[in-house]
Amino acid sequence: MTLGEKTRKDRSQRSASRAPAGTLAGVSEARIAGESDHAARAKPSASSRVGSIGFFVALWAVLVAAYALCVIGLAGRDALSAVDPRFGILPTFRFNTIYAALIAFIATALRIEHRAIPRDFGTLRGLVAADDAEWERWRAQLFDTSRSSLAAWIAIGVALGQVVNLLGWKIGTRFPETWPGHYVFMNGFATILFALMAVLGAFSLRRSRVFLEMGRRARVHLLAPEEHAPFARTGLRASAYWFLGSSIASLLTLDEGAWEIVVAVIAVTLALGFVSLLLPSRGVHERLRAAKLEELARVRAEIERARAALIDTRDAGAEIARMPALLAWEARVERVSVWPFDAPTLVRFALFLLVPLGSWLGGALVERAVDSVLR
Repeated sequence: MTLGEKTRKDRSQRSASRAPAGTLAGVSEARIAGESDHAARAKPSASSRVGSIGFFVALWAVLVAAYALCVIGLAGRDALSAVDPRFGILPTFRFNTIYAALIAFIATALRIEHRAIPRDFGTLRGLVAADDAEWERWRAQLFDTSRSSLAAWIAIGVALGQVVNLLGWKIGTRFPETWPGHYVFMNGFATILFALMAVLGAFSLRRSRVFLEMGRRARVHLLAPEEHAPFARTGLRASAYWFLGSSIASLLTLDEGAWEIVVAVIAVTLALGFVSLLLPSRGVHERLRAAKLEELARVRAEIERARAALIDTRDAGAEIARMPALLAWEARVERVSVWPFDAPTLVRFALFLLVPLGSWLGGALVERAVDSVLR
């Protein structure tokens, strides 16, 4: 046992020993301290990030390979080629492979959340003031999903997927002599994709609501913003899903050059991304803002008392010595952010903003270049 582990164990035992006889308060404190220490050590490693990328690539490859093999087995290799030689591979086949990429991405996002939310939840146990009953209620909301709720979310997603597929069938471009099975796969992929999106959206909404409540009960520290990082981290992940997923989805519009759809996707994506970033941190933002205002009121009252005392020459020397420290503290508190975002978090969020915009711009430029060469 290392020295750090022994120290944490002794602290937990002391917390338990302070409990009155016949109560569970000390035991609860020890358990919370142990869970908080464990969550703090459970940092996401580079191998876990590589594992998520590998999971995405592997799932996408499996879906595309299964799709291609079915097409070749049922209709032959010619079913993958476009009649128009400018396209090479059939646009419908490319469209479905992008659908497969979106399915793999949403499944990867759900896998990441399944591992990340318990870590963030455990980390916050030492920061949020709540009794065991409240923690159990939050835990149940985050992790206990009934089969009926899950089935309802999936049903909503399936219905939405059918509506989108029907609209795409009516207003989209259809290529002559295309094997009908491609459209069957398109409908199946759309059904799976929107079902997964509905589940992810429901989980995100529920998680944001729980973190909002937890933030309103948090013990805030104006000079230790890193303690509030789990709130910012949760929002950053949610916004990343919207931006990165929309980057992949934007490729669906390139074959038709539907600029109106791209602009609409950009607008919706930016709105959802910002909401997803800010909503989990809204509660702790309210607490930080109140604490900042309270501290500013306190230090300004001290400054006012010191200024008034300066008039009395008997205490002038002591008050002159206090005044610079009070003014410096006021200036420092003024600079404290009331959102739990540090500079690295804001930089990552800016990069997430650039990803979809860069992919849309790059795709448009590539399309224009290919068109100019083929004409």
